[in-house]
Amino acid sequence: MFLAVFNAGMVWAGIFLLQNSYYELGIVLLTLLVLIDYFIFNPKLILTDTPFPL
Repeated sequence: MFLAVFNAGMVWAGIFLLQNSYYELGIVLLTLLVLIDYFIFNPKLILTDTPFPL
C-alpha cells in the first residue's frame, strides 16, 4: 500500500514539475521513480547479475 501511494505521489510531483517549467527536476524525479521500482521488483539483479564474478 505504501509503495502505491509513494508511486502515485512521485508521478504526480514529476508531472507537476514538468508542467511548471521545472523540466530537469521533473525528469530527475520520474527517472528516480523508475529506478526505485526497477530495483524493488528485481532484487536478485543487484546480487547476481554483476559484471565481475565474485
